Amino acid sequence: MVPISDNLIAELNAQIGRETANSILYAHFASWCHVRGLKRIEKFFLGESDGELGHAKIFKDLLDKANGLAPIVTGK
Repeated sequence: MVPISDNLIAELNAQIGRETANSILYAHFASWCHVRGLKRIEKFFLGESDGELGHAKIFKDLLDKANGLAPIVTGK
């Protein structure tokens, strides 16, 4: 366990929310491209979406090491 402040836990939780929201946004862009037959651009945005989820996982793993609780993302 790595001790971190409650403030840092809150900031990491907020960042997880931003990374997750960005992932959803990139997935939406990918869907928009898919409907229009823009396959290469769709693939790019899907990769970006996956990357944002990867970032969220990094912050979640940091919280796990500090025994902090990752948030439930509600889409708000």
